Amino acid sequence: MKVLRVLLILNVLMVFTLVIKPFFRDGDLSSYSVVPEDYRMFFPPNASVFPKRPPHNLIREFEVRNKSIIIEPRRPVGVVLDNDHYYLCSEDGYLLFSIGNKEYLKAYPIFLEVFLNGTKFSRKSLEVLERIRPLLEEPIVSVVFFESKRLVLLKGITIDLASWRDAVENVRVLKEKFPELKPGGRYLLTSEGVLVEMK
Repeated sequence: MKVLRVLLILNVLMVFTLVIKPFFRDGDLSSYSVVPEDYRMFFPPNASVFPKRPPHNLIREFEVRNKSIIIEPRRPVGVVLDNDHYYLCSEDGYLLFSIGNKEYLKAYPIFLEVFLNGTKFSRKSLEVLERIRPLLEEPIVSVVFFESKRLVLLKGITIDLASWRDAVENVRVLKEKFPELKPGGRYLLTSEGVLVEMK
C-alpha cells in the first residue's frame, strides 16, 4: 500500500513537471511557453516548418524565443449572432469559437447586424467595433446594433443614436442616468448628452 502511494505521488510530480509546467511562464497564465517538441499540440502535425502566422484565431501572436514558443491570446469583447449561431469575438474583429455555453451571453454584449468576411469582421463592421470600444468596457451595455446605431442596456432600455461618437463621448451620461431610466424604455441620446424619451 505504501509503495502504491509513493508511486502515485511520483507519477503526479512527473506529470506536473513534464506536461503542465512547460505551459506557463513566470506564473503568468495569460501567455504560454511551449517547448518546440510540444509545438505540434497547437499546429497541424503535418507542418514541416513553423508557420509565419498563427494557425488559429485564438492566437494573436507567437514568438520563438529561448527554445520556447511564447503565445499571446486574443482578448474577447463580445458575442456575434450569425445564422442562429453565437460566436465569441475578439477586440480586433476575429471570431474565436462557436459558443455552446449560454453563460458567455451574460458576460459579454451581443453584436447584431455585423457583416462578416469569413471568420472576421468586414472592414465596415471593424470600423464600428473600433469606434465603440470604450462602450464595451461598461457592464450596462447588453446588445449593440452595428447598422442601426442602437444600444440595448440592461433592464431592456433602448438607446437610439445619431452617431457612435455621441455614445462614446457621452458614456459617462449613460452610466449616471442609467438608474433613473425606465425598464423597457426607449431614448434618443443627443450629441449634447441629453437623453430624450421616445414614446
